[in-house]
Amino acid sequence: MVLAGNVSPIDVYSHLPGLCEDNEIPYCYVPSREQLGLAAGRLRPSIVVYIKPHADYQELYDEVRCSYRAHIFCCLAFCLFYGCLPSSTEFTWSLGLQALREISA
Repeated sequence: MVLAGNVSPIDVYSHLPGLCEDNEIPYCYVPSREQLGLAAGRLRPSIVVYIKPHADYQELYDEVRCSYRAHIFCCLAFCLFYGCLPSSTEFTWSLGLQALREISA
């Protein structure tokens, strides 16, 4: 689950991190709901994006889900995949996957 950091009032979704931790769902924050909406392919800002398991990326999803230490890479992988990181960023999708696998080990 990816959560936007600039939500006001925060009570709109303040219960979600606790639910994620109770159910072992990886979650992370991105700076703005506008960026999150664009990364999710929407024209409107989004405050939460849930990444559902899918056959195309099931192995990566399982790696993230099984490693509590790698929960921040859920956000990195999402941002790399959907291109919401600045173009000056030195990361690439393959580097993100490599970092995720190293952290998960």
